[in-house]
Amino acid sequence: KPYERVYGKQIDPRVINDKIKINIADVRNIYLSMRSDMELTSVKIYFTTLEYPKWSEKNCVNLRFSPGTLTAYVDMSVLHWWFGTLTGLCIVPIDRDISGIVELLNINLVDKNGSVVYEYDFTDAKNFENSDWSVENAEILESNNSLKLNVYPVDVKRLIFDPMIINDNINVNVNRAK
Repeated sequence: KPYERVYGKQIDPRVINDKIKINIADVRNIYLSMRSDMELTSVKIYFTTLEYPKWSEKNCVNLRFSPGTLTAYVDMSVLHWWFGTLTGLCIVPIDRDISGIVELLNINLVDKNGSVVYEYDFTDAKNFENSDWSVENAEILESNNSLKLNVYPVDVKRLIFDPMIINDNINVNVNRAK
């Protein structure tokens, strides 16, 4: 009889750059532009620094997307851990148990004067192949004008069919069974 269980591998889509070296004092806001066929409310962005080199919920912000909006931003200056040297960014494009298509367009780090300190354009597929950005646990779909990802929820449930032959009516004294 088939039964439902969490499939062995948890799928947690991420787009990561762990080779950035930027003085955080120069970065006030993070802007992210993307499109999706899902009803996204927020996207998580994790960051690492020389002082705090591990990915952690402490080093995480949510960008809130309004319906129909391509770009969202967050003021990083209010975060307690936002100091030192930025060494990594991780974009997690889903925050609920939903799946669908996400297209990343670009990410900008902007200083307090509104000047762009770091900019990356995901719309150039050849540039992405040679960049420090990588995709984990998401399928990259063919696209000429974005980094198009097919993403899945964190816990993927599937029907598992384990073939077996069962007899649950045997009455044998196991001391006599060799």
